[in-house]
Amino acid sequence: MTYSLTNAAIGSVNLLAPPAGKITIESERSNKDSNLFKQPIPTSDSGDTIVIDIFGAQKNVTLKCEYIGTSVANISTYIGYLDAILDGEQSVSTYTSDAAGTSIYVYFENFEWEYEAGSPLTIKITLSLIHANGTI
Repeated sequence: MTYSLTNAAIGSVNLLAPPAGKITIESERSNKDSNLFKQPIPTSDSGDTIVIDIFGAQKNVTLKCEYIGTSVANISTYIGYLDAILDGEQSVSTYTSDAAGTSIYVYFENFEWEYEAGSPLTIKITLSLIHANGTI
């Protein structure tokens, strides 16, 4: 599978194929929610619930990755890329996935990283992305 995640704010670095080190996508999860407004009627059966489609759909993509750097500096630089994107005035990123067969515009909702003792050059990363249009 081929993946890419680029953002112009950090010089169009592909966060899923960084210049130093190696990243492995362990899992990709996508969900799309219709965000329906649901209002049950008091003292009524569930079949009487009012459902209105007024909010529009929302798609989220979650990537679980493992990053192996060639030095501790590589890991710090990689985390710095992610921090820079989320530090405010975020610009759109482009996410491409062979698994989904698509390329979409996304914004970073959040990211997490975890260091495990005994693996000084490895971190586990979770990226949460929101599908959105290409402008803010």
